Amino acid sequence: MHNSANKTLPPVAFTQQAYPGVGTSIVAELETGSISLLAITTATIAMACKKCTHQTVIAATHNIGTTRAPCSKCGRLLEIEFYPEYVYPGKKKMGTLVTRNGRCVDIPEMTVQVTCAKCVPGENTSASSMQMAGVRPGEHRLGKCPTCYTELSLRIRKTLFVVELASEKKKKPVDKVKLSPGEPLPETGTCKHYKKSYRWLRFRCCGRLFPCDICHEEEINGPDGDRHVPEMAARMVCGFCSREQNVGETCLCGKGTTKGKQNPFWEGGKGVRNTVALSKKDSKKYKGAGRQKTEKH
Repeated sequence: MHNSANKTLPPVAFTQQAYPGVGTSIVAELETGSISLLAITTATIAMACKKCTHQTVIAATHNIGTTRAPCSKCGRLLEIEFYPEYVYPGKKKMGTLVTRNGRCVDIPEMTVQVTCAKCVPGENTSASSMQMAGVRPGEHRLGKCPTCYTELSLRIRKTLFVVELASEKKKKPVDKVKLSPGEPLPETGTCKHYKKSYRWLRFRCCGRLFPCDICHEEEINGPDGDRHVPEMAARMVCGFCSREQNVGETCLCGKGTTKGKQNPFWEGGKGVRNTVALSKKDSKKYKGAGRQKTEKH
């Protein structure tokens, strides 16, 4: 079935760029007629957020570089780099996507630049090229060569995503401070966010040490951060002796790593509901004290 709305656009200057060797490949099954070369110039990509799994639609263009957009549900910043490739008869890979904080789940629409196969090779290909806008998988699109008026046909039968692995091994994370067992950590492991948390946490997502989850978030979302999805820590380093161990409230050296003296409000604590132990400044201390109790018989 032919699509009645065969919108076409003038050709654009397209240059195939080298990609970093890791990402998600766009693989498609194509049916072409009188087309010698084609390339995606713009793709509407549905990305699923790694934090909340909600899908957000992002328009990626071949010559922009990194496209950023917040998740439409949780607001996490989603990033995508688009590296389209020239596609000729017999080739299925149409390009590569490099994403951060999300994964590609669909390409509902794209703009494809096609080149006529009937025109003489070696001549100005831009004169025999055109863009087919609003191409959707499954639809049959038609156009005419602007030079020889040959009918050009395109149908993307199916689009797949294939995750490529990095060619190089991931480097082992390096801690900013060298641990010396028996010696205390800087500031005894405390930070500006938690003054009575005497430990550093090793986060599973990046394998690095940070005093707390807020320090971790600030680092990865900073100007030089890699903006990865944070995961909870399973290991800690005691602020008093620098021993690495499983997360707990007491170190192997016998000292507490979180709870401060006479203060139930510490990182990971549960607080207190005993009105005797509450501070006089706490509004909950005297709440209901003047209420008369009535016993039921």
